Amino acid sequence: MNQEEIFSTLVERYANCTTYCDLGCVYRWDESQQKTDKPQIVFRTYFERPSKFRFEWPDADCKSVIWCNGNESYSCSDLIQLRSREGTVCDSVAMAIAGATGVSSGSAYLVPTLLFDELREHPDRRWLLLHSDIAVKGIEESECYCIEGSNHSSHDTSIWVSKRDFSLRRYRSYTVMSQPDRKKITLTMRELSASEISGSDERNDYLTPSSEESD
Repeated sequence: MNQEEIFSTLVERYANCTTYCDLGCVYRWDESQQKTDKPQIVFRTYFERPSKFRFEWPDADCKSVIWCNGNESYSCSDLIQLRSREGTVCDSVAMAIAGATGVSSGSAYLVPTLLFDELREHPDRRWLLLHSDIAVKGIEESECYCIEGSNHSSHDTSIWVSKRDFSLRRYRSYTVMSQPDRKKITLTMRELSASEISGSDERNDYLTPSSEESD
């Protein structure tokens, strides 16, 4: 398969799933370009079509959450709000995701924008890489297509897509920032990895923050 076929199938699978949940991590590389032992962020995503959604990640001393009950969207990063199942009302689920994207190191954006019809971009605009190479590599017990290529700069992006179900398993990107005086260049490397992906969840209350999860 070429990358157009791989990414078109990936987008189609996420567009057609009725339920989805995952557990994933964000890793960064330190100044010596060594991958950190512990993840920077551990996140969970839950989704039930057409628009019930929850995304959570730890933030300081509290778990941060954004969610949509099918009609209204909310964000919450306050312990008292979380215990009382309250949150700040957002104008839309797109605004809730946008507000969480930076503080979650992009993890609130990558998969949720594949799940919602109104947020999904065409594969040609979002996923296709320039000067790409495709190889088959393994992640744990999952055999994946690994597409490496250029997004913003030369060979700055690697994407792993499961050969079995075309789920997104890993997304690694490099960001190169040049200071105004052009004497210092900072390279940031980030990797989002999904270790668990399934189409359902045993809990029937996972779409609403619960008071039991505040500890």
